[in-house]
Amino acid sequence: MITVKTPYRISLFGGGTDFPEWFNNYSNGQVISATINKYCNISLRYLPPFFPHKYRIIWSKVETVNFIKKIKHPVINKVLEFYNEKEGLEISHLGDLPARSGIGSSSSFTVGLLAGLNFLQKNKISKNEIIKRSIFVERKLLNESGGWQDQVITALGGLRYTSFKNKNKFFSKKINLSLSKLKKLEDSLILFYYGKPRTSSKIQVELKNNFSKKKKEFEKILKITERAKKVLYNNRELDEIGVLLDESWRIKKSLTDKISNRKVDEFYDFSKSKGAIGGKLLGAGGSGFMLFYVKKNNKKNFIKKISKYHLHIPFSFEDKGVHIQES
Repeated sequence: MITVKTPYRISLFGGGTDFPEWFNNYSNGQVISATINKYCNISLRYLPPFFPHKYRIIWSKVETVNFIKKIKHPVINKVLEFYNEKEGLEISHLGDLPARSGIGSSSSFTVGLLAGLNFLQKNKISKNEIIKRSIFVERKLLNESGGWQDQVITALGGLRYTSFKNKNKFFSKKINLSLSKLKKLEDSLILFYYGKPRTSSKIQVELKNNFSKKKKEFEKILKITERAKKVLYNNRELDEIGVLLDESWRIKKSLTDKISNRKVDEFYDFSKSKGAIGGKLLGAGGSGFMLFYVKKNNKKNFIKKISKYHLHIPFSFEDKGVHIQES
């Protein structure tokens, strides 16, 4: 049996410009994101032949079936069909954080499943190839709307700057900060679970359809991402990241009325009144996890105040990306 660990991610800047509908038709895309030490865990093994079923799939449901087409889990169904897997399999999924909450869980699952299945089949496959195949599974086989940053960051891991260009080209580079600067950034970012899971597909579709109407706003998001990159790479005051998160969030909210709502806005304003410099809802928006940038000397007091209303999720950065443990 093997266990594939694929990290979840926090998206900092540039979300939306990683949609192929944007970077293939309007302008280059660029994002800054990071993986954290919370994981999508997938255990896989070839199933011995004496079981009465050929496939056992354990997720929020337990499925025991004999044909791939009978598997209800959409990603597993499409991936096993695409790979034409003939052997019986047991696949079990456990996530450290709830799905559909803005932390890239769906892509973490797809990346992890592809990495694990190729390992079982003894196929040598690079992380770049895993990225391309997971994009294919999610965007083509499952016909889901969305960007490409999640597949890239969860496969590669670390704090990264990723650019997207015309003709579906992308390039990702690790942002190598000094240990002290990386630690300060990590200590200044605080994660809260704001609300119940949501389905992002409707938001993603509306966002994609608004590129032409909101071109100026997306260009502003790109400029903010460029400014954030300069703060990280140069000897600039790191607290500027909080200011830029605030600017970016206010622009992002204007892209579609589904990204935020009155309660989200009230919580965000309340958090700023208690010491946050800036922040954002992770992922497409609507609900899920909310990330804040808070000065280190105010961190404990801020967490104490906000924890009265929402669950604090301690985390640290990780830089492995998808990786496999054998047992």
